Formats: sequence, C-alpha cells, structure tokens
Amino acid sequence: MTVPPFVKSCTVKLVLPAALLSAAIIRPSFLSIGYVVFALLSAVLPPVRKSLALPKVIGTFVTINFLFCLAVALGIGSYQISEQFVHKNDRTYICNRSDTTLFRSIGLVRFHPTGTFDSTRAFLPEIIALSASLFTFILVMFLSHRDEQLDVVGDVVTVRSESGREQRRQRKMAAIMWSAIGNSLRRLTNFVLFLFTAYVGIVKPSAINFTYFVAFLFISTWWATYTPLRHGVYNQIKKFLIFYSAIHFLAIYTYQIPIVHNDWLPTGSFISRLFGLTTLMDSTCPDWWKFPFVPPDFNDDDLIMKWPVYANPIVVLIFYYITVAQYKFTRNGSRQYIDDNDYGSSVHEERFVSSSGTVETNVDDGIVGQLISISESSAAPSGRGRGNTLLLSDASSQNEDEARSRSPQRNGEGQNSIPLRKVTSQVVDRNKLSNIFNKPGEQESAASKGMIAVMTFVIFHAYSIALAAMMTWALLYHSIFGLVLLILTCILWIFRDTRKSSFTMAPLILIYCEFLLVLQYFLSMDIHQEIGDPAWMDFVGIKWATIPVHALIILSVQTLLSLPVFLLLRLARREKYYESLTDFERQRRINSYGTFGASKTGAGGVAVAKVRCFLVINAKIFTTKMMSTLPPKLLRMLKKGGKMFRSSLFVAQQRQKQQ
Repeated sequence: MTVPPFVKSCTVKLVLPAALLSAAIIRPSFLSIGYVVFALLSAVLPPVRKSLALPKVIGTFVTINFLFCLAVALGIGSYQISEQFVHKNDRTYICNRSDTTLFRSIGLVRFHPTGTFDSTRAFLPEIIALSASLFTFILVMFLSHRDEQLDVVGDVVTVRSESGREQRRQRKMAAIMWSAIGNSLRRLTNFVLFLFTAYVGIVKPSAINFTYFVAFLFISTWWATYTPLRHGVYNQIKKFLIFYSAIHFLAIYTYQIPIVHNDWLPTGSFISRLFGLTTLMDSTCPDWWKFPFVPPDFNDDDLIMKWPVYANPIVVLIFYYITVAQYKFTRNGSRQYIDDNDYGSSVHEERFVSSSGTVETNVDDGIVGQLISISESSAAPSGRGRGNTLLLSDASSQNEDEARSRSPQRNGEGQNSIPLRKVTSQVVDRNKLSNIFNKPGEQESAASKGMIAVMTFVIFHAYSIALAAMMTWALLYHSIFGLVLLILTCILWIFRDTRKSSFTMAPLILIYCEFLLVLQYFLSMDIHQEIGDPAWMDFVGIKWATIPVHALIILSVQTLLSLPVFLLLRLARREKYYESLTDFERQRRINSYGTFGASKTGAGGVAVAKVRCFLVINAKIFTTKMMSTLPPKLLRMLKKGGKMFRSSLFVAQQRQKQQ
C-alpha cells in the first residue's frame, strides 16, 4: 500500500505532536515531559519527499517515540495493578505522604473511580500517546510513500511545435512569478516574525520573556542603523529563539508539576515571579486525582484581568512552531541582491543561485559615457547578478548631465569617472516606485505619476509620523519622561528644516525611546512587593503596572509608537549613506535595486516584470472604468489639478535641492 508523502509529513508533524501535547496537559508529571520533548522535536524534522527514501532521522524519531510511549504505558499499567493489591480501597491510601507525592509528580497517580473525567487522568494520557505513536510508527515505517512501478520508456521523439514552446514559456513565466511572490513572502514573514517576537516578550513581562523583547530591540535597532544583517547571523538569531522558546515552554510546563510549585519553588516566591513562572494547574490533597486549570488563589474577577498569564504558555508554544516553519521557509535567503554591500534590500543576504542568466556591467575605460552592456552569461562562475546599471535619463536632466560631463573633474574623481546628475534618496525612492508601476522604457501614465508623486511625498515627509508618534506617547502617558518627548518634538517643529533637524537628533531620540521601553518593561514585572513605591517614582510620575492586562496594553501601545522612531533613524542613516556615495554607486542602486530591479535577463527581473505588468494592467483597467463614469467637466478639473500638483511638487524639490 502506498500513501502520499504529504500524509506522512502531516502525521509526524501535526497529528503526533497534537496527541502528545494533549496527553501531557491532561496530567502534568515528569514522565509527561518526555511527551512534550517529542512534540517539540517533531517540528524540526525534515519533510518526506516522494522522490527520496524515508529520512533516517524520521525513522529513528518515530521508533524511539513509540518505544518510549510503550514503556511509559507498561509502567503506568503495572503501577495501577500493584495499587489494587497494596491499597484495596482509598481509605488506606495516604495522599500527603512524601513518597505518594513524589509518585504523583512522576506520573504514578492512583486511579480513583468517580465516574468523571478527572478519574481518567491516571491512565488516559498513556492511551492517547501510545495510540498516536503506534499509528505513526505503522504509517511511517511499514507503508511506502514511493511509487515503485516503473514506466516503460520507448523511443524518445522530440516534437517541436509552436504550442509546445508557448506552453513551456508560460510554465516558465508562471514559475518565475511564483518565485518572486515567494521571495516577497519571505521578507514579509521576517517582519511579522519579529513583531510577534515583541508580543511574546510583553505578553507576560518577566526575566525569561525579556529575552524576546531584547531580540526585538536588537533587530529593530540594527535595521534602523541601515546596516546589512548577514544572512548567517540572521539564521543564528532564529536558531537561538527556537531553542530558547523550547526551553521556556519546558520550564513553564515543569512548574505545573505539584512537587515543583509546592515544595521546590513555591508559588508566589520572588524567584518564581521574577521569571514569570505561574501555577496554572494544581493538584492537592485530598483530591489528588484532580488537576483544575484555575488555581485556588484566582477568583472569577481576577481571571478576566489576568488572562495574559494563561496566554503566555500558549503564545510561547505557537511562537516556537511558527519560528521553526519560518526558518525552514527562509533559511536560504531571498534573491535579487546586487552584492554583499547592498544596503537597499531586506535584512538577510542573497543565497539563491540564479540559473537563468547573469547581468554583467562592463565599463569601457576608453570611452567615458558609453557605460553599460547587458549580456546573458549562464556559464558565469557566480550566479549573482550585478544588475542593470543603465542610466535613467529624462528630458529635464539631459542639459544638466551634459554640463556636468564637460567638467574634467568632479568631487575629486578623474576623467574615468561617470558624470551623472545629483542623485538623492528622494530620487532613488521615485525611481524604485516607477519600476513598480511602469515597464522599462514605458511612458508613465497620469495615474501612475500621481500615485508615485503621492507615495514619494509621503516617504520624504515620513519624519512627521515619528514626531506625531512622540507627541502621542507624551500625551497618553503623563510623566517627566513624556514631557521631555513633548518638549523635544515641539523644538524640532520650530526649526525651518524640521526634516534635517529630526534626522540629526534621530540617534538620541531612538536611544531615549528604547530607555523608556525598558523602563516600562521593568515596571510591568511582578516585583512590586520587593521594591515598593519609592518617593522618586511619584515625583517623576511613573507607577507600577500590577494588572497583567494593563501591562500588556501599555507595552503594546508604546512598542507600536516606537516603530516610527526606528524608521526615522533608518531614513536619516540612509540619507547620509547616499550622500557619501559616488554618482555611479547611487545610479547603480537605482537601476538594480534588490526587489525592484530593472534587469531584463535575470530571473528576478522577469518575475518583477510579470508582477509589474499584472499590477499595471489592473490599475489601467480600473482607472479607465472610473474615468468613463466621470462627467467631462470633472475629468478636466482632475487633470488640471494633477498638473498643478506635479508642478508644485517639482518646485518644492528644486527648493529643497537649493537649500
């Protein structure tokens, strides 16, 4: 019998861990820790592929898991049988003795016939775990996932037809487009993952969860400094978070064992509160067979306000599985990188090897101004494209370029340098957006010009978003620290060139905001009893967030308000970086930018062209339909307004350059 590889993979990575975790939650014990370990290890196993044999690591994992579950089931069964002979009734069973307490913590719970679900906790986990492990063992080890029937291959006849070439071309273009979509998803999931990392850190502020928050601040600060994060370092951070979240979940689960939170590390102690270890399930005498989910020290009112305490282990477990899946999805990086010094792409470097061609840049030293030649080179030693570095020339800049080309030297460069017009980050943004909405060499439509102008305007004035976020922070949380933010924002608004002033102060602003985040995190930890309420806290205007829901809301709002500040520093560093580049380097990053490159021969360029064509066609269809429904008079007014907007934007840009 043959089963699809997908069924085997789902059984090993979904069905088996779900059963093991369910068995572990029903009865927290030291034996059940083994169930949790196997459930966590199942996520890192390699996939089962139809063209390959079963990986040895999967076979070893399934076999060891089955033998462990079988041994635990036999041990529990033997204990239940012996209990019926030693203690024939519950009156002779003393539950509060040290030996019986240790046995229950190990997982040897005496069966108490009450006819309820609590009675089944003595043996139900072993039934679930053994059944799931046996089913997985038989499915994976004894059923094949490969089709052993060999097709009879006759004489191969090559048929060349127009329809066949067209189908191959369509399949190739579809594969390239899906590859581009996959690369975009990789970058998007990187961003979402580290936002989720911040949430894991603030859902239950403690010393253990603080590691996630530090990881978020580290990645965000690194990104804000406009410094490329090597792909290997990025993967190492993910591996650390995977390992750390697994240990974190095991620590939370181990603390639910009765002997741990009653004798070894009592509930409510300073160490347990400092590390965020809370009792969520408890079993006490004389009802030793019960494991209620709500601890006795919580009432119904507290349960609503303290739901983050229960959400903490669930969020950590979800974070573990999501991080493992995202690491497997992005461990080889994303493509479309110029070189190792490309500062304009996402946070990890290129690892894919392009097989469709290489775009080479050849500069003829003897002829200045004859710049670029694009050629396909499938036999190139490196699969990484250098990108298309053709000049972006337009009618408005030709005279300026000619005037610059007459100058023998510019900015200390010799005659072999490439004379170009001044390229700023605003010009780079506009050309990147133009590469999205327009094909190479295609004339911009009125709709695309308007959208590009608006988006460029928003990016150029993005500093105002950071200043507004700082003012919102100060108005929401009244304290001396918030007053400093408000005064600083007002001072920056006073300057004539607020953008330049904000960029200059961006590093100090970010450091101050990170200090406020760490301070608020400290105030949200459950250590109020030991520190108390010093007089300086009342003077400054800060106070403890003793309710978990309030602590989560405050940290979430402040973290979201800090994101524009990270963006402010990145824009400032980016502006400074482009000012330090030569004209040739600026132009090269315009034309061969990682995601929106204009390469026509590389696989990424074709993929972006396909996605671009899809967006442009749908945008034009939508614009045409909308224009057809408008009255002629209103249409003329809109066209006139668009021309006035573009002219005013051009005048503002010229004034900015003169300043």
